[in-house]
Amino acid sequence: MRINNYIESVSVKEAYEQLLEHPLNGILGGGTWLKLTNGKLETLIGLKDLGLDQITETSEELIIGSQTTLRAIETNDTARHLADGILADAASHIMGVTLRNLATIGGTVCGRYPFSDLLTVLLAMDAKLEFFNQKLILLSDYLNSKRPELDILLNVRIPK
Repeated sequence: MRINNYIESVSVKEAYEQLLEHPLNGILGGGTWLKLTNGKLETLIGLKDLGLDQITETSEELIIGSQTTLRAIETNDTARHLADGILADAASHIMGVTLRNLATIGGTVCGRYPFSDLLTVLLAMDAKLEFFNQKLILLSDYLNSKRPELDILLNVRIPK
């Protein structure tokens, strides 16, 4: 993996515009699986200061920001009790705590890794993905698309 430039965006809109500027631009998730990516990127766009690392809940759903680490999901009280804790349990079995402190749910989802136990759980929970441009889509539709639209994942929404 070769990266020519790295920038931190100040807004999601700016990050989206930067993403569209060049076909070799990409979004940085947690960064733990970058080594699996072959090739090069012109610009890698960071989202760490955009407030996408929060877990919130409403009466109807659990909302997990795309930059939320797997460790935060593993230790979150709501995630530990939702559907008998299946989401927190799945997160807890991914590698070690050090990796879970880096890996994000957005990187895991958008990476579409076939080895991801977390994707299986999210599918079983009927998760929806909220993107900046295409708005809300089912995770199953996203995974079934041959080439997903170039976009920025804002959060994962799981019905209670």
